[in-house]
Amino acid sequence: MQVITHEAMIQRNRKISQASFLFSLVALLAAFLFGNALAGNDPNTAFYFQCGILPTLFLVILFSVRMANNWIREPLPWDAIQESLRGLSSNARLYHFVFPARHVLIAPAGVFVIYPLFQERPLRIKNNRWSMPGSLFSAIFTFMRQENIGDPFREAKAEAEIMQRLLDTRFPDSGIEVQPIIFFTSKRAKEVDSDEVEPLVPITYAALEPTLKPFLKSMRDNERPNLTPEQVEALENEFVYVDGGS
Repeated sequence: MQVITHEAMIQRNRKISQASFLFSLVALLAAFLFGNALAGNDPNTAFYFQCGILPTLFLVILFSVRMANNWIREPLPWDAIQESLRGLSSNARLYHFVFPARHVLIAPAGVFVIYPLFQERPLRIKNNRWSMPGSLFSAIFTFMRQENIGDPFREAKAEAEIMQRLLDTRFPDSGIEVQPIIFFTSKRAKEVDSDEVEPLVPITYAALEPTLKPFLKSMRDNERPNLTPEQVEALENEFVYVDGGS
């Protein structure tokens, strides 16, 4: 399997994540010291200052936490995907942050958009809606750590639709159907408790069954349309920024 990664994007976002975290800490300390000094001279001005600066810093902190989850928190999604696909067909190509969808696999089994989730807490799916069971305190803690689950079905399908539009525009007669797959990157992730026999989007895991590579192999269908080597080369000529290897 060949791996092609936009390394410059990864490094840039990792630096932004680190810088935003450091800025939030320094700004919080500076606001505390300045607010106390201001309160001794002008309590009214100090009050308005605190009302304005604290919500702003709170948003900056949430931004830095979200960035850290996406770009620094281990296991890194691109590394976890590669590890789970190690030994896949030599004809397969895995792209990270190259196309409009973040993680795209073009393999003999088809074209897939892999949607990573880092959550390790128990999750529940009921009526195709995801939730994270727990108390109010747990919900607040989850929000502060920016670990809210959102709607992975909708988000994974949205990424696949973006990639689908790209292929339909470039190769309108190919008949290719881009397939989304949800992938839990952590080996400590719990199996999702679902009332659905077949979820809207397939769910795979780094350690639990079904794992990613065997699932993809089970999807192989020689009758399913796929990209030709020439089409893959055309896409790479248009989109590839940095070549990697595996």
